[in-house]
Amino acid sequence: KIEDEYEICGATITNYLLEKSRVVAQEPGERNFHIFYQMLSGTRSDQKLKKTLKLSDLSANANLKYLVGEITEKDNDNWKNLLQAMEAFKISKKVQESLLQIVCAVLYFGELSFEKNSGGDGSVISESSMNALGNLCSLLCIDKEN
Repeated sequence: KIEDEYEICGATITNYLLEKSRVVAQEPGERNFHIFYQMLSGTRSDQKLKKTLKLSDLSANANLKYLVGEITEKDNDNWKNLLQAMEAFKISKKVQESLLQIVCAVLYFGELSFEKNSGGDGSVISESSMNALGNLCSLLCIDKEN
């Protein structure tokens, strides 16, 4: 925990290779990126944020395609720590919200399914994915029709 009287006077950046493939597939016994579980756990009790992140329609145990494993109490504790850290580093509420919208959009990308375009080449987003597409577009401030 960082107290108000402290400020950052130096830093080191360590690069981590985040496996992009981990978003769509995990090794047995592994979970997806922890932030997804933390966000779902933390928004259970924050209805305003849940609505902002378009998570209101999800059940308590969200069945999202790319999330394996259970949401735990540790996820909720880590969520609280994440929010405290962002506050301590004076990341504004608006920026925090924008970051979380992007993270949540990644989850909704995973909910899209595609089918062959009956009018020609390529594929189109399936009708069953339209709700996920709407949420995704809203989170990223994109017009769904375009």
